[in-house]
Amino acid sequence: MGKEVKKKKRKKTPVKGKKKKPAAGKRKKTTKGKKARFSLKKFLLWAAFSLILAIVFILIPEKTDRALLDDRITLDKKATEPKTEIKVKPVVEKKEPAPDDNFDYFKRSLMINGNLRKYFHTKKISRTMVDEIFEEKTKGKKRFLYTTFNIQLTDNFDLNTISKEIIKTIKDNDGRIKDTYTYHIGKREIITFYVSAFDQITHFFSIEKGLAEALHDGKSPVIAILIDDCGYLPPKYFSLLEGYENIDLAILPHTPYASQMIAFAQKNNNEVMLHLPMEPKNSSQATDKGMIFADFKEDKIRKLFQENLNFVPVAVGFNNHKGSKVTSDKRVLKVLMDVAKKKDLFFVDSRTTSTSVGYETAVEAGIPSIKRDVFLDNSSSEAYIIGQFHNLFKIAYIKGYSVGICHMRRSTLETFSKVFDEIKALNIRVVPVSYIIENREKLRNNGRRDIPDNLKKMLANIEED
Repeated sequence: MGKEVKKKKRKKTPVKGKKKKPAAGKRKKTTKGKKARFSLKKFLLWAAFSLILAIVFILIPEKTDRALLDDRITLDKKATEPKTEIKVKPVVEKKEPAPDDNFDYFKRSLMINGNLRKYFHTKKISRTMVDEIFEEKTKGKKRFLYTTFNIQLTDNFDLNTISKEIIKTIKDNDGRIKDTYTYHIGKREIITFYVSAFDQITHFFSIEKGLAEALHDGKSPVIAILIDDCGYLPPKYFSLLEGYENIDLAILPHTPYASQMIAFAQKNNNEVMLHLPMEPKNSSQATDKGMIFADFKEDKIRKLFQENLNFVPVAVGFNNHKGSKVTSDKRVLKVLMDVAKKKDLFFVDSRTTSTSVGYETAVEAGIPSIKRDVFLDNSSSEAYIIGQFHNLFKIAYIKGYSVGICHMRRSTLETFSKVFDEIKALNIRVVPVSYIIENREKLRNNGRRDIPDNLKKMLANIEED
């Protein structure tokens, strides 16, 4: 038969939306598994990489910063704490034992005194040149010997050399030198200082060379010390004033211990004044009972002044407590001075304001009066108070007299033991305020020269109330 003709296969046109089915028995190859495996591998690589970055850029720096911070804190501690220890330890452990029951202050005082006497003998400083006064004292649990040495050197001795050698002798016996001062008074030169055994003052030294021809009795400078605000401090502290005669005590009326203070003053030979409350410019401080205000009428001023005097009946004078407003008001002051004249009182202008006319008004009324020179304890610091007393001494040597005001505070009274040693060494007399008022013209003859500018500025200082 004829040739068989092969038929061409017609290609089927794919229908949209239909998927081509695979041939039977055959499985279509796909990349879905590969892609999944690749994505997981990629994720793990990315996570590992991120972890490395976190370690490198976050955790390590944070740890480093903490380490640095810890080092800085350690260094800061080293920079602060050991410094204090370094300063304290050599003093406590090597030089001075702690102030406990085992430390014998009395024995240390005796040891210093004994070795000083040996030094005086070696240097041929005779007994006539050394005035040694000692007294056994107790302070709390401390028992010690308090000694004052007043040494008057003759011309064949050098003041600075002897002073240095005495200080060396004291230091060799574990004594501490405190508050050294040098005075040049006329032809005299005086060096003063204190000595402590650990934390307790045990000695006062005054070493002097020169002539004292102008300092015989009656010709030496004088000072008055006026203590304000008396009546608040309890009687248990009165002992700090025992033996200090001629100090003026200005007592506030209506205070809890006014009567006890009056009794003590009479026993201790202290002049008593009325510390009269007067209105200050700052109304918030106008709180004292018995205060005289600037707007009071004359009758009320007189009555209140008399009532305040009744609380301090032994007063021989008065000064202002606060009073920056009243001491600037002549109307009120004239009434007060009229009462004072009838009561035979003197007046001290405390000068609590630069506008005060208290002193001038008193003089016009014929009232014995004076102005204070120095406020002694505007600060409770012992160094400050002693420094202000030195200014008081200087003014006394210049003017012939000076008046200082301080307050009835424990911190102030505790400086007196030091200050009065210097007063004695400098041949200064402490007198009542009334003595200076009565003898002012005569005392001016003891003055040496005009007041220098630096002291004039200090005298102009005002304690604003």
